[in-house]
Amino acid sequence: MLIAARKAAQRALCLAAIVTRAEFEYRILERPSEKPQRQGEQQRHSDEVNSWLKEESLWKELSRRERELLSRPLGRWSPQEIADGQWRKEALAVLAWVLGRLKRMPGFDQPAEAKELLEAIEFMHPAENVVHRAKLLPESEISGARNVAELWLWRARTYRFQHDPKKYPPPSGMSYPDLVRQVADMAEEKGLFRAFEHDFPVAGQAYSSLGEDEVSELQSIASERLYAMNWLCGYAENWDAVPTLTQAV
Repeated sequence: MLIAARKAAQRALCLAAIVTRAEFEYRILERPSEKPQRQGEQQRHSDEVNSWLKEESLWKELSRRERELLSRPLGRWSPQEIADGQWRKEALAVLAWVLGRLKRMPGFDQPAEAKELLEAIEFMHPAENVVHRAKLLPESEISGARNVAELWLWRARTYRFQHDPKKYPPPSGMSYPDLVRQVADMAEEKGLFRAFEHDFPVAGQAYSSLGEDEVSELQSIASERLYAMNWLCGYAENWDAVPTLTQAV
């Protein structure tokens, strides 16, 4: 059963706060020599975000982990926490789409634009603009998109397995190329995408031709989007503990 539209809207605004704070943290991290000057400015913005969350009754809607992160003084996030916070934009893209705030979700071979998403959900404006008028797309559309996200994450993980077949052997009687071909062709038959050389299409090339960095980016996109989809579809109530297991079919 789907999460209530109101809850989805509140979660989108909470994610927007995490994405915004991660950007503040990154600006300090990338130029340490300017930290004293930047920290004061970014701390002020960070305090404004926290105040807004409390004024709009959203602070209590944060997960335990999110509340802990936002309560820290600026500059206290680790590089991994910053990266994780920045990638939450992909989960936010899902919620903005299901709430009808985006006409379409970005393709799974391209990252979402944080600025566009923050504008779409009217971040830092009165929360009632989004929460009180929240309405979700039909469950069938959301469920279908969840299946697509699961396939793209499966493809990323299969890429990893294929490069370490001794540790992760393919199903009995099959090779990884055969398995990918089977799944890609099935997805094309269902109209999920147009396969490229019997593989998942990425900017006009086959997924198998990608390098490690490109696959890491695609895996992050798919993982975050499936995370949000699974939460929406009721796989877990706790935002901090949503499963993202995948299967080929």
